[in-house]
Amino acid sequence: MRSSVSGPRTSRDLRAGDIKHGFRILSRLGNDPDRGVFLAAHAQRGDLVVLKNACRASEPDSFERILREHDVLSGLSDPTIRPAVRIHRVREGLRTTEVTLVARFVDASDLSESNEIDAAAVLTAAAGACEGLAHAHEGEIVHGRMDAGHILREPGGGIRIIGFGSAVKAGTRFDAEEAGGGFLAPECHLGGVATGRTDIFGLAAMVWSLLGGSDLESGFEEELDGEGWLVRHRSWRRRIEESSMSPRLAALLVRCLHPDPLRRPASIKAVGDALQRLVPEVACDSSMRIGQSRGSGTGSARAA
Repeated sequence: MRSSVSGPRTSRDLRAGDIKHGFRILSRLGNDPDRGVFLAAHAQRGDLVVLKNACRASEPDSFERILREHDVLSGLSDPTIRPAVRIHRVREGLRTTEVTLVARFVDASDLSESNEIDAAAVLTAAAGACEGLAHAHEGEIVHGRMDAGHILREPGGGIRIIGFGSAVKAGTRFDAEEAGGGFLAPECHLGGVATGRTDIFGLAAMVWSLLGGSDLESGFEEELDGEGWLVRHRSWRRRIEESSMSPRLAALLVRCLHPDPLRRPASIKAVGDALQRLVPEVACDSSMRIGQSRGSGTGSARAA
């Protein structure tokens, strides 16, 4: 039996069998050995949880993300958002040196792993995510990094949103140098302001990544100005309109992906309602398949 783990160890040192704050580590989640996210079980009751652990000294970015995620989730209560149970802080004097977030375990796969999901199910999942994001936006929280890996789909079709460690307060100005990789809204790269429309862009990019069948033009975002983003959007528009998507769905995605946030729909709730109305249409469209577009054959189900 492994002993209880405390002290200055990093998340990289945690192993299956270790006890952390009353939970037994079962396995590390993900393929990155430096990522301190674990599946664990209560040492007495056996209920499953997800633990996120980081030390301030060796993992400052992860440390701050965990604190931010707990702070954000503490103010959200929508059933589509995976809740945090609690946070444990290890202190040396008055200074917090280590944090462990305990989140509910969800028996689900993220949308990027769902090879069997059909187009109607993608839109249903996206519409469900819009409900949770609308709740976050009412609390002035912007997720900021919506993608298929941050939406969990349960076997019965239920949706849970994760990944709030990068969330920001609405009205916060993005730091362009911290944008990093991923298919992010232009305002993230241009130092613009976070709004609910930032998540509208991310959600539309996610839908295309699952249904589009080919990559939208990306790369060198740090070199683009406003005019450059408009040129890129015209390229995206051509690609989307040439796909096998329903014309109404294509038009919605083109609008949601506009570089100017003010040209996107006004609210993510409106986007969710529009997606839900399109579900019967794509369900009846036998020409619409995951990863297909006109003239391009079969592409990756994880574009963008």
